[in-house]
Amino acid sequence: MSWEEMGVTRISCPCGKGTISQSHYGDDWNRFKDGPVLIECEECKRKYRVESECNCSYHPGHGDSMAYYLTPLDYPPYMGICENTVFGSLHHNISQISFADYLIENYSLQDLIVAKEEYSVKHSSAKVDGVAKQICRDHKRFFNSVKACSIISYLETAVCSYAMYHGSYDQRIIVRKEERAEREKYNSEKRKHQVKIKL
Repeated sequence: MSWEEMGVTRISCPCGKGTISQSHYGDDWNRFKDGPVLIECEECKRKYRVESECNCSYHPGHGDSMAYYLTPLDYPPYMGICENTVFGSLHHNISQISFADYLIENYSLQDLIVAKEEYSVKHSSAKVDGVAKQICRDHKRFFNSVKACSIISYLETAVCSYAMYHGSYDQRIIVRKEERAEREKYNSEKRKHQVKIKL
């Protein structure tokens, strides 16, 4: 059941003194994968590093593809605004964060208010829909319970604490947009200095 090398693609490197290669693998389940892209030239190794970029497919039946580039070793890294630097990483493990804090980090204040109002009217997880239903699913995933009174309590805590929380969804979404714009600008400039690898 192990992966077997099915072939190797090689192209000339930028200086023409060596090659750049990528191995391709398959297994008994007819699955296939590509190995890392390797610079097989001592001169180019001293100049470049390999970077990859995933091109996501939005069409059913069309898998994602990878684009590879040679980036100069001395090209500076991205130093702009970063969500994780400003607020820290999102907490996905409920053992590291309370459920109320999880709600603050993953939902807008408006969504939490709407969910709280819906639960206050319907008093049942079976009757809610929309964002309230999604929060119900989150609660079940973390606690294996959809008890409405527990969810309402967490929603009340989250709404009351939202304004004072450092790293709320509403705060993160602003920084996220700024980071996306800055990274696009950085990558656009970096692309001028990269060499695309056509394997």
